[in-house]
Amino acid sequence: MQVNYNFSDPKQAKIVNTEVNKTLTTHKTNMGAFKISNSNRSLHDLKILEKDLVYTITKTKLLLSKLENSSYKGASPQTLQSIKNLKETLSKISSQEKCAARMVDIDIGIHKLHDEFVDILAKDNLSDLDQLAKKINDFATKAAKTLEFVEKKETFKNAIDMKECYSRLNILTKLAYLVDTSKTQSVTKKEAPVESLVMDVPDDGNCLFYAIGVGLQKKYANEPKIQDKLKWEVKPEQLTGDLSKAVNLLEAPGKKLREQAAGYLKTHQSEDEIMLALMEGVGSHLEVVRKKIEEEEGIIPILQNDIKTLKGQSKTANVQKQLQEKQTHLGIVQKSVQYQKDNLPNEDDLAGYIEATEKDHIYSGVAQLMALSKEYNVPIRVIYNYGKGENQQYVQTFNEKLAKQDHPMPILTIAHVNGNHFQFVND
Repeated sequence: MQVNYNFSDPKQAKIVNTEVNKTLTTHKTNMGAFKISNSNRSLHDLKILEKDLVYTITKTKLLLSKLENSSYKGASPQTLQSIKNLKETLSKISSQEKCAARMVDIDIGIHKLHDEFVDILAKDNLSDLDQLAKKINDFATKAAKTLEFVEKKETFKNAIDMKECYSRLNILTKLAYLVDTSKTQSVTKKEAPVESLVMDVPDDGNCLFYAIGVGLQKKYANEPKIQDKLKWEVKPEQLTGDLSKAVNLLEAPGKKLREQAAGYLKTHQSEDEIMLALMEGVGSHLEVVRKKIEEEEGIIPILQNDIKTLKGQSKTANVQKQLQEKQTHLGIVQKSVQYQKDNLPNEDDLAGYIEATEKDHIYSGVAQLMALSKEYNVPIRVIYNYGKGENQQYVQTFNEKLAKQDHPMPILTIAHVNGNHFQFVND
């Protein structure tokens, strides 16, 4: 076998000892990162940690190989004991890193299953839920076997809280439950409402809350509890026709409803039904933001081309004015795109999503609809793909049981048009 080092030489012994200490420092960093709550770690961070663990495992193997294949002839008893200690340290590191890598592999798998679930909901491919349910079940079986294997490794079990490791199975169980719940979600076909019954509201990011506000005032004018909660001093007969320019009229109830929705979600976010709605809401929100980024990025080359053309023209006052306007517009668009990219919501940060949607003009959807149906104790029906024909439309009803009780509550109906705008339906 190849002799890597002669440990009778103190310098060479020191070199290996230094390498082992560096590996030990890296190992402490890796295990510290591993102990961080997995719910707070993104898929990107998990993949980086996985690479770090694999690197340390490889480095440990090389160092152990050097120690095994080196010459100890002439080495002092102290050096031999040091080598023995180094081997034990490296073996312990290797064992812990391998176990941590297996756990991280489970975390990455959970993230991917969660992402697939959100994607299915965002694209309304509910027929794919059966296949996803099988994937989750198979993965949970594999994860359970991995956990059993890891628990037998004493060095790892003594360094890590195994209860936290087994929480991964609880996450998979909850995800399986959410998938099963989604399969029975109340989604049915419905005839489109008469065109003249649809009342438009301002399209400024608050449209969902404007539409709900109009609906609560018109549908439940004689319901004291609802009116006391809304506190909007506007008579139903004032809310007629096209309200798309009526920002001043709708601003106060819109702001109040947005805050009430966020408040309800904060209080009830641990409930399975609300968690499911939040997960779907984050997916939809990301889709809207990415679409907006794509649209604005398409404007940038057009503006840049216009600026180039203007720079090639005679420097008249009019040309200089146009050039300045184009450059200012370009700067605004570039800053907007960068800001949106830097502030894309984390799909795993439900609390952060709730906080973001509490702000004015931030797009909202399923989670806020469910929250307001619960907060006001009314059934809310949403007609998706409104205006695209009966075959492409579908309906989702929140708190539907209230419309089916002995004394049914009137259903508040809103239409979802163009994939990003809500309108009130006065049916």
